[in-house]
Amino acid sequence: MLKTAEKPGRPTLSLRKKLAFTCGVTLAFFCILEIGLAAIGFREPATVRDPLVGFSGHVPLMIPSQDDQGRPVMRTAPGKLTWFNDQHFFLPKPPDVKRVVCLGGSTTYGRPFDDHISFSNWLRQLLPVTDSDHRWEVINAGGISYASYRVAAVMEELAEYQPDLYIVYTGQNEFLEQRTYAGLMNASQWSRDSRAWIQSTRTWGLASSIARAFHDESSQHDASGDASEELPAEVDERLNHTIGPQDYERDDAWHDKVCQDYQWNLQRMIEIARAADVPIVFVMPTSNELDCSPFKSEPSNDLSSGLQVQLKEAVALSQQSVDARQWQEALDSSRLALELDDRNPDACFLAGIALHHLGRQDEALASLTAAVDNDICPLRATSRLRGILREVTQRYQVPLVDFERRLRQTSQDQWGHPCLGSRYFLDHVHPDPATHRRLAGWILESLIENSLVRGELPSQEDIDSIDERIQAEIDTTARAVSYRNLAKVLHWSGKFREALPRARDAVADMPDDLESRYIAANCLQELGQWDEAVQEYDALFARGDFDRAVLPFGELLYQRGEMVAAKAYVMQASVVTQGVTRARAFFFLGRIHQNLGENEFAIESLRKSDELYPNHLPTLLALAGVLMDSSQFKDALAVVSTAAEQNPDSFEAHWMQGRIHIALGETSKAAAALRIADQIRPGDPEIQQTLELLN
Repeated sequence: MLKTAEKPGRPTLSLRKKLAFTCGVTLAFFCILEIGLAAIGFREPATVRDPLVGFSGHVPLMIPSQDDQGRPVMRTAPGKLTWFNDQHFFLPKPPDVKRVVCLGGSTTYGRPFDDHISFSNWLRQLLPVTDSDHRWEVINAGGISYASYRVAAVMEELAEYQPDLYIVYTGQNEFLEQRTYAGLMNASQWSRDSRAWIQSTRTWGLASSIARAFHDESSQHDASGDASEELPAEVDERLNHTIGPQDYERDDAWHDKVCQDYQWNLQRMIEIARAADVPIVFVMPTSNELDCSPFKSEPSNDLSSGLQVQLKEAVALSQQSVDARQWQEALDSSRLALELDDRNPDACFLAGIALHHLGRQDEALASLTAAVDNDICPLRATSRLRGILREVTQRYQVPLVDFERRLRQTSQDQWGHPCLGSRYFLDHVHPDPATHRRLAGWILESLIENSLVRGELPSQEDIDSIDERIQAEIDTTARAVSYRNLAKVLHWSGKFREALPRARDAVADMPDDLESRYIAANCLQELGQWDEAVQEYDALFARGDFDRAVLPFGELLYQRGEMVAAKAYVMQASVVTQGVTRARAFFFLGRIHQNLGENEFAIESLRKSDELYPNHLPTLLALAGVLMDSSQFKDALAVVSTAAEQNPDSFEAHWMQGRIHIALGETSKAAAALRIADQIRPGDPEIQQTLELLN
């Protein structure tokens, strides 16, 4: 019996061929989809989002409004005017308008003033002179304290309003906010570039549009796997939560991640611009390195306590030599400090200052750059950030206006050195009005060279005419308030040398402004220029009462030994102040009474200070001292014992405790207290002599 022949089976594909076939079909599908979307003109503008940083809420920068004639415009949202200038533009964009968007932080904004003196306004005036064939709109979208990730978010929003050019000045605020980073930060450059490319496609834009149609803002940041960090909708500076830069600590790993984030956001901005088919130009950030010391300096963690003391002494000696204009001595002391800690910001800065005045400008520039780079509270763009900007613009072939190089060359031509300081900057990063004008001219040169603007540079006569018009429109009171606000920030951060000239600028425009005079007087006081400080305080109080100035002036008079005059001001301060400041007023009032031989009033004042601010060591020691002077030894012992218990490492507390025990005839207790003092400060001759007498 014949068997029926079996049908041959279908040839089976290998797993590798199946995978290749599936990938090919998928790729073909998305290619066809991308081509189709392009054919129908679909473009999801500015969909390249930072995978590392999200925002807890979003208030748009621009909102629909109307101008004075009832025409539809987009205007800066009222809730954003704390950070942005009031700007508006027509919607839809008129056909003959060229719309330039200037993005960045407070330099773009025009800080400490506003848009009026900014390079954005200068471009607004210069562009029509250069190219009169178009109507030019220049939108100043600089946000105070905005770092690159927030600048990119603003750029993303404004891409919807048909810009013709982006100009971006960013890099000064990268370390301003506290951020942590998800694991994606450690991804390879290839993976980051790949993600950026994918997010720039029309297919990704279509998917994003569909997703946003079905999900609200909060669902984009849930715990379902979003690796990005959520930040508040507006800037939340670390400095806002502290009494100064001391909240910052040296953290190299965090610095590395911030720099990586900066690189990502530069690339992101380029992709946003290219997705919208808009040219983009970057400006190299630069800052005041010569006349602005580091915001915070601290020794390296690996230094022993003994070496830290040596470092502190060397830095202090260098500062004293700088103040005395003894440049070689200052250099020698700073180099001694740098031998102990080559990353100490203050030592780098002082070495740079000394080298600058010794005429060794290349070495000076290197040291001053190191001071900025090693600042524990880095509020200026570091050389590493500038290098990243240069590398990214070269790689993507994007124009870069080298503000740093051009300004250094200007300084070289004008002053014979490339170190940048207060001749160009009002503080650590903000250019003065003349430097904004220069920057606008250099930007315009770059736009013409890169064929982004047609025409020739304005003549000097045109520039002078524009300058006269801008100067005539300046409100001197508003300018004075801007100077005062800048002086307040610098004074608050302990930068008295930098705050003083800005306070004086404010006083020049507004002579009767008491707060500006107080800042000037207190800066002089902190800098040890006591005679000038007294003159400034006298001028202040001749114009009116200013409660904040009463106690500092009283302290200054106390330090000068003018006890009777000091007493009047400090007594007033004890009435008009509150909290810790009031406790301080009673402390100084007690010391003044003691110096005047008014021990009963001194004891009363110091007890009041201790009541308001308990267990403050200087207060307890002062109170114990007055009680001793009044032969109230048991009361003095009770006070100083509290001081020693609360401050076991205080040499002064144990030394005074021993002396009181001697006065009470308690020699064994005196010896015990003095031995503790001797352990804290070994070899003190007075302690040694007293112990020998007791034995």
